[in-house]
Amino acid sequence: MAGRLQNWGQIAFHPNPQLDLQFNRYCTSTSMIETLHEVAGKVANVDDWHREMLALADQAEAARDSFALQNLAEAAQFFLPPDVDRSAYESRMQEAWRQSWADASIEIGSVDYQGTALRVQRFPAQASKGTILMHSGFDGYYEQITTIAAALQDNGHEVLLFEGPGQGLVLNSLPMTHEWERPVAAVLDAYNVESCTILGMSLGGYLALRAAAFEPRITRLVCWDVMYDALDAVFHNADLTALVRRSDDGLKRAAASLDQQAGANPNITFILRQGYRVMGATTTEDFLRKSSRFTTAGISDKVTQDALILAGQKDHYVPLEHLWKQLPLLVNARSVTAAHLHRTRAQRCPRALQRGQPRHGNAGYRRLARPLHGDRRDQGVTTGARLQARCVHTGEGFH
Repeated sequence: MAGRLQNWGQIAFHPNPQLDLQFNRYCTSTSMIETLHEVAGKVANVDDWHREMLALADQAEAARDSFALQNLAEAAQFFLPPDVDRSAYESRMQEAWRQSWADASIEIGSVDYQGTALRVQRFPAQASKGTILMHSGFDGYYEQITTIAAALQDNGHEVLLFEGPGQGLVLNSLPMTHEWERPVAAVLDAYNVESCTILGMSLGGYLALRAAAFEPRITRLVCWDVMYDALDAVFHNADLTALVRRSDDGLKRAAASLDQQAGANPNITFILRQGYRVMGATTTEDFLRKSSRFTTAGISDKVTQDALILAGQKDHYVPLEHLWKQLPLLVNARSVTAAHLHRTRAQRCPRALQRGQPRHGNAGYRRLARPLHGDRRDQGVTTGARLQARCVHTGEGFH
C-alpha cells in the first residue's frame, strides 16, 4: 500500500513562494527531500519546473516507485497553460495511483451530476464511527488526499472522497461552482447517506461551509482551513477585494490592474491562468466576478452544525485574519472549535495545512485560557455558538 502520513514540516526549497509551496506539496517522502533540493536549484520558472518534474517522474517509473510517480506525474502538469491537453499526465497519474493502492480497501465509483461523472472513492469501515464526506478545493485531484482519507478509515470512519466541479478530472467537463451544496447532495443521494461530517480542504474550507449551510444531512463541519473570502485569500489585497465588490466599474479597474501586473509578476500570471481554467473564465474581469461569489459573509449564520475551523499562522494563501473574521459569523452553530496552528520552526505551518498532514496523537493541542468570546478580535460573537479555542503547535513549545 502507498506510504502513510508523515510530518516533517515545511522545508525551504526555493526563494519563490509559489514554487516553494509546490515543491513542498509534492515532497511525498523523506527520501525525496535531498533530490528536490538539487532540482530546485535548476528551476527558475515554470518551464524549468515542467522539465524537471517530468524527468523525476520518468526516474520514479524506472524505479517502479508508483507512489512517487503518481505525485510527480501530477506535478509535471501543474503549471501548464490552461489550453494544454493534460490527458497523458492524468492517465499516468491514475495508473500509478491504482498500483500504489492496489491492496487497499477502496471502492471506486462515480455519481452523475449535470451529465458529468463525479469521481468517488469510498473507504468502508466495519462498525463505522460515522461517515465523513471529504473533498479538496481549487483544482485538486482526489488522488492527492487519498492518504488522509485512508488514515481516517484506519481510525474507524467510513469516508466518501469525491471530486466536484472545478476539481481533478471533473474540471475537464465542469468549472467550479460556489453552490457546493448541489454536488454534495448528489453524492449523498447516490450513497444513501442520512448523516455525515463534511471535511473540505483549502478552498474546500469555503465549499464545505457553504454545503453545511444548505444541506441538513451534514451534522458536523470541518474547514481545513478557514476560507472567509477566496478573492482576499488569492491576492492578499483587501483594497482590491473591496474594489471588486464595490461596483462594476471597480471590478473593471481591478481587472485592468491585475492584467498590468501579470506581465512582471509570475505569481499573478499563474493565479490568473489557473483561475481562468478552474472558474471557466475567459477574461480577468470574468474571473474576478466569478471568484467574488466565494465568500462566507452572507451564509455563515445558516450553519447550525458543530464546526471545527482550522487556521495557520503562515498559510501561503489564507491570511490568519480570516479566522477572526469567520468566527463571529457562526452565530447559530451548535458549537465552534477554532484550531490555530502556530509556527514554531521556520516555515513549518504552511505545509501542514496545505498538505493536510495531521500530528500523530493529541499532544499538539491545548485549550486557551479563555474562550474567544472575550477576545478583542471577536467582539460581536453571540452566545448562539458555544465557542472554544485551541492552539496547535508543530514543534516544541507553544506561542
